[in-house]
Amino acid sequence: MEAMLLAVVTASLLGSGHCAGMCGPLALMASIGPATSAQLARRMSFYHVGRLIGYMSLGAAVGGVGAAMDWGGELVR
Repeated sequence: MEAMLLAVVTASLLGSGHCAGMCGPLALMASIGPATSAQLARRMSFYHVGRLIGYMSLGAAVGGVGAAMDWGGELVR
């Protein structure tokens, strides 16, 4: 249980650094300038959809690399 708690705290701290360094400036850029609440909602929606597409693309690419490595390992056997 203590190892799990330590892992969660460590992952949270590392994730916070990533969020502050990458997501924070992008969110600020999306919300900067005068805007009505509808315009701000649209900007933030574009930001989140772009973030989702980016993470999905990276996940698919890394998953593809992992699948290729698995396939290569099967060929070696």
